[in-house]
Amino acid sequence: ASFDATTPAIKADLAEIDAWMEDLQKELSIVPDSKKEAVINDIIDLYKTKVAILDKLLESIQSSNQKNSIQNETVDI
Repeated sequence: ASFDATTPAIKADLAEIDAWMEDLQKELSIVPDSKKEAVINDIIDLYKTKVAILDKLLESIQSSNQKNSIQNETVDI
């Protein structure tokens, strides 16, 4: 299965994370100090999730580039 940035599910996941991030940043400005740590931890978790998705995307691109590079090699005899 291909994993790339044009996959609708990937675009939707990243957009959803961005929307949650925006909501949490707004929430951070209004929550009492006693709740800020939990909101900050939620923001950190979202960043980690986004990084994990982007890492998978990068691995997929690198793998695809490596396969294409191998297929484009010619053998001189």
